[in-house]
Amino acid sequence: MPIATKSDFINLSSEKKTEELAEKISKKLKLGHVVFFVGEMGVGKTTFARIVAKKRVPKLMFDFVDGASGDEKLCEINNTALDQIRLEPKVLRNVENRNLKKKFLGIEFDQPFGFSPMGMCNLTWTGADKMLAKESIANNVPACVSMASSTSLEKMYELSEGRSWIQLYNFQEDFVMELLQRAEQTGYKVAILTVDVPIQFRRAKDNKNGFTVPFKIGPKQMLSLIHISEPTRRYAISY
Repeated sequence: MPIATKSDFINLSSEKKTEELAEKISKKLKLGHVVFFVGEMGVGKTTFARIVAKKRVPKLMFDFVDGASGDEKLCEINNTALDQIRLEPKVLRNVENRNLKKKFLGIEFDQPFGFSPMGMCNLTWTGADKMLAKESIANNVPACVSMASSTSLEKMYELSEGRSWIQLYNFQEDFVMELLQRAEQTGYKVAILTVDVPIQFRRAKDNKNGFTVPFKIGPKQMLSLIHISEPTRRYAISY
């Protein structure tokens, strides 16, 4: 008897079905996690990454990364809108010497992309900020340091070999000015001003999980760390 039939893979039309098949194969092979990478069948890799993360990352951190503010409807709308964007192919062009380099703010990057500011990355996996900095060097793209970064702006600048940008919100003026001064002294050349969050926003999932600012670890948060990967648990406890 095969572990999974061809029809099982063809019917992967939803996240629930994908997860059910992963559980089926996992039990048969006695594996902890099963991840499928299917190209032309319409099941995106991010879907599988999300499934694995939901099993391995503490609930409070998964909800922080996966969730959004308010009723989260705008997040759904944004995802739908971004999913509609497609690159228009150009044919019969000379592709022998391809070049994606882009000059922006007087700096030339190898890719027209960069890492957006993401807070508390090290709580999802030990050394996540370091990994992002390493990739920014390998691909010569900017790494934007969040105001809620779990690594200091000075350390991120060092790890990225000067490819870091600093993110700033337009509240807590004294703190913002302090960060600006530290960034300037460190060598930062670019600051990103985030203007769509004039006040502290409400995130229902974070409030429910007790994941608030300032961050405090209590019984509820410790419970969330049970049955997760060791690197994440180790960092969260030391943090």
